[in-house]
Amino acid sequence: MQCQRHLLRANVLIESNEAFEEIHGIFHFTGTLVVYQRDNEVYHAVSKARYSTPSEIRVEHLSHNLLIPVSAYCPPWRPEFTRAPDPLPCNTHTKTPRLISYDGLHRGPQPNYIADSILDEVGVCEVLKRNPHSNIARYLGCQVSDDRITGICFAKYSSTLTETVNPGNYMKWQSRSVRRKGEDYSHLLRGVESDGVGRTYEWYDEDVQFATPQNDFDALDEIRAWLGDESKAFRFDE
Repeated sequence: MQCQRHLLRANVLIESNEAFEEIHGIFHFTGTLVVYQRDNEVYHAVSKARYSTPSEIRVEHLSHNLLIPVSAYCPPWRPEFTRAPDPLPCNTHTKTPRLISYDGLHRGPQPNYIADSILDEVGVCEVLKRNPHSNIARYLGCQVSDDRITGICFAKYSSTLTETVNPGNYMKWQSRSVRRKGEDYSHLLRGVESDGVGRTYEWYDEDVQFATPQNDFDALDEIRAWLGDESKAFRFDE
């Protein structure tokens, strides 16, 4: 959950995202999705307005305010899971759930899909903790509050992805080679999909229905082509 600490008067904005709908082959803006906190409760809402920065969002702009129950995004902690140090080391990245898609999930057959996904991810992290690899982020454990998992903690990388692909930092080919080795290893441990591009529009095969190692490797080939590898052709339609 990307915590953008902009105030909505008595509320705190947690995340926001623009929504689009494809009409006759053209994507049209349909609204701004907003997740915010009021007191100790978290809500999903919609604004018809479009904003230059999240700080422009006001609570009076919001409609369809939907309470998100804690059980939907903070699963119960289990004794077999590693608990993160308290206090956390200063070089820690805490991954918290993104709730921007909850409005669609709560009407479906899996309203607790986000919480279930967190449990699945923690399970993979526990396997990686027992089988560490230098190219995979080091898992520190779960952040826990009231016996529920509120975040998954990792040791921070020494550089960001942008810095890594910057020629003034590391060579691009070295960066891709390192990532490929990390993905090979995670697949070997059956953590199957590391989600190299997060099913980003134009960066994945829309015909793919199942998570397989080849999905990530195809995405890496697309990245190579985008970065200028003339031996690689673009694989996915624009």
